Formats: sequence, structure tokens, C-alpha cells
Amino acid sequence: MKAAAARAEAPMSVLMIGNFLSASKSVRFVCEDLAEALAAAGWNVVAASARAGRAARLADMLATAWSRRAEYAAAQIDVYSGPSFLWAESAAALLRRIGKPHALTLHGGNLPGFARRWPRRVAPIWRRRSCCCWWRRQEM
Repeated sequence: MKAAAARAEAPMSVLMIGNFLSASKSVRFVCEDLAEALAAAGWNVVAASARAGRAARLADMLATAWSRRAEYAAAQIDVYSGPSFLWAESAAALLRRIGKPHALTLHGGNLPGFARRWPRRVAPIWRRRSCCCWWRRQEM
């Protein structure tokens, strides 16, 4: 009973994998808004990555997912087509290996074409996801 009560009182926790680059670039990505909203609602949010450069960002995403795995219950991965697909592919594989459920958030209009061109790369992360959503920013 005490363990169940402790879990009920613990804040929800999530790892968010995406571009958290607004501090270094003039672009703000949706994951940053979502991370802030979840944190304001009391969630424990682990975010990766704000590193400049694709290779450094990928390394930081994977290192964060591994080293901070005790700090989150589930993960959310931003998925883009093209070269950035590699981080979604890599993060999903690592999360699957460490037993963390993960949701995919699809971005960009070229994902269907990318999936047709690279079905063997896309199929594994699609099949093993816990859920999937498509984000569309609406202007207020």
C-alpha cells in the first residue's frame, strides 16, 4: 500500500527528445512549449537536446536517455524526415532496450515520402512505439 501511495503522489515524469535550440537560434520548436507547459503543470521534464550541431545533439540525446533513465517514466520523441530521422531512430532503439515506453510526435509534411523511400528504417520505430501524435501549431 505504501508503495502505491508513493507512486500516486510522485509527479509524472517524461523525457522529451527534440530540438531545444531557442537559446542559441531564433527558432523556437514545439517541444520547448510542451516541455514548459508540462513543467508548469507539475511534471518532471528531462529535455534533450540544446546542443548545436547534429552529431553533438544526437550524442547528448542518447547520453541523456541513458544516464537519466531513473528520472523519467516515459519518453516523447520528435520525428522529422531526412537526416534528423537518425536521432528518432537511435533514441527509439535505446528506449526500447531499456524498457521505456515512448510516444512519437510527427513533424513535417515529408514523412510519408520518407517512409516510402526508407521503409526498413521507419517500420521498426513505428511498430514499437507506445503511441503517436501529429502536432499542428494553431495561432491564437
